[in-house]
Amino acid sequence: GCVLSIVNEMKQFPSSLHLTSRFEPTLACYDSGGFYLPHVDTNKTDDRILTAIYYLNADWDESLGGALRLHKADDGKDVDVLPTLDSMVLFRADEVLHEVRPSFAKRLALSIWFTGSCSQTSAEKPAAGDDDWEDDWEDDWEDDDSDAVIYRPELDDP
Repeated sequence: GCVLSIVNEMKQFPSSLHLTSRFEPTLACYDSGGFYLPHVDTNKTDDRILTAIYYLNADWDESLGGALRLHKADDGKDVDVLPTLDSMVLFRADEVLHEVRPSFAKRLALSIWFTGSCSQTSAEKPAAGDDDWEDDWEDDWEDDDSDAVIYRPELDDP
């Protein structure tokens, strides 16, 4: 299932994440008009290192807004992820600036923050093509060079 896929994909990450057994789950419900301003998911004293967000919204489309926007510091090209049912996003809690854009319907997201440390920052990751690690990604996982991993089940469709 999805959890086993996440574990396998995390083994392929070029940085060395050392996760503790401690995690912090939260179920967020945004009413219509809800949003969250740009932020990172740690205050540097809580040891959050990895964010996983799983979406629970059936029949979601772009007209409903509520996208997770991942801000890219290097080239300024932000990445928007719609909160569609059974999608998941993984990113570094201590590095990735992100926000929730205004939602025009009730929006549900399960966020889990994993604690730990990292021996390598994402800025030190090998560039695309420098290693074989990217070749091992399954077809339903997307690496869009945004310092995030996005699981979208519709990528399995032929």
